[in-house]
Amino acid sequence: MINSDIYAVLRIFNDDLVTNLENTFGHNTAFSSSALAAPTMAAVAVSSSVKSVVPLTSGLLGLAEITIANDSHLTGFASKIEEAYSVRVLQYCDSQGHWQWLRSGHRITGGDTVLMLGPVHMLEHAREQNRSGSKFEHITRATPLEHFTDERNLVIVCGLGRVGYRMIYVLATRIRPRPEIVVICHNETRAPFIEAVQALGAKVVKGDARLADVLRAAGVQKAYSLAAVTSDNLVNIQIALTARRLAPAIDVVLRVFSDVLTSELEQIFGPNTVFSTSALAAPTIAAAAVDPDIRYVVNMGGRLLSSVELVLHRESELVGKTVHQVYEQDHVIVILLHRQGQRQLLPPPTTPLQANDEVVIMVEIDKMAQLRAMGQPSRVATPQQLVATRTQRLDNQSASNP
Repeated sequence: MINSDIYAVLRIFNDDLVTNLENTFGHNTAFSSSALAAPTMAAVAVSSSVKSVVPLTSGLLGLAEITIANDSHLTGFASKIEEAYSVRVLQYCDSQGHWQWLRSGHRITGGDTVLMLGPVHMLEHAREQNRSGSKFEHITRATPLEHFTDERNLVIVCGLGRVGYRMIYVLATRIRPRPEIVVICHNETRAPFIEAVQALGAKVVKGDARLADVLRAAGVQKAYSLAAVTSDNLVNIQIALTARRLAPAIDVVLRVFSDVLTSELEQIFGPNTVFSTSALAAPTIAAAAVDPDIRYVVNMGGRLLSSVELVLHRESELVGKTVHQVYEQDHVIVILLHRQGQRQLLPPPTTPLQANDEVVIMVEIDKMAQLRAMGQPSRVATPQQLVATRTQRLDNQSASNP
């Protein structure tokens, strides 16, 4: 070994190796790109405004970018919108195209573009309410939170490699309300993978997903979205084109292996439809090379924010401040509070922080050093730990491309 003190960060395709290598090199040294990318791709399949997600052991928090329609339900004071939809409105894009942190009393108007953080189903509910003039509609009963209907409640996943299986796992166990799931795989797909997704409640259709008859057999006419996540760019594009021909309103999620293709394909299929697993994983892997306490990173308005779990000590600068105060003064976003055996996702802004609170927060990565003075870092689950232990055994048997 040339330098025994060097800190190593590895990209790994086998989850068994992730655990074994972290025992050797230290925690947060080995990452699986597909495990980092799959939660975001699964969330986009049920809410098209989601840009990325923060995986938590209790579920997924999505980060959505929404351009506000005139006189929609999402116009008004940010605090009222947060209360109505159980989300956090974190940033807005100013007239020069720069993202700014929201300050207390900020009023959102039509034409503003904002970043919202919240449970995926609540972000989708907010997106649905973002209709021009909806604020003045007469509503006789509460609008249901579910965007799925009896006619359109299905997510089709094409491809049963690592990304496909992980997407199905997240859709089946982390997304609420849970969609109906159908997976299309080729005839040579190994039996353990098929048995695993069937155990998760997914229906399996064998065949070539590029063929109209196969997509019809999967139920494309009533599908809300289709994810083409095979290991072949051209196949994924062909699947998406056929699906759009059969069901023009269907949302698509495409996995590609070339970042150059992303912008070109989004001109065809629409914004927020094309994803590269390496591009989704890169911010976390790069940030982990700088700071070993970083476990997951999202891009928020051009800023890289990491999720970190802390146990607050009595001398912490955060103790005594409310959730709103630590956001406005320190740009620290409290996303989960664990106190006296109770867990609260996105605690109310007026909640004061106390000594011995366990909190999961999001903060810009260049403020991590300052953050360490505010509490003691605690080990939290990595995104790959969101996937069942059985996946590790399945990966060892997989002959598919990563």
